[in-house]
Amino acid sequence: MVRAHVNLTAMERPADIRRGAFKNVAELKSAITEYLENHNADPKPFIWTKSAGQILEKVARAEQALESQH
Repeated sequence: MVRAHVNLTAMERPADIRRGAFKNVAELKSAITEYLENHNADPKPFIWTKSAGQILEKVARAEQALESQH
């Protein structure tokens, strides 16, 4: 039995893929392909929740934090 936790970044995953137990890799691949085909049939745009400025400020803070550790 193949147990898998699939990380489909920035997408909601159906429970059967997220916690699914698959008999083999081919079955897992089939489940992922089916999900992607269904998801792409009615795509939704990604909606940013932060402005570019907010993201860049956070990146700058992270860089400072990393530099202070060395």
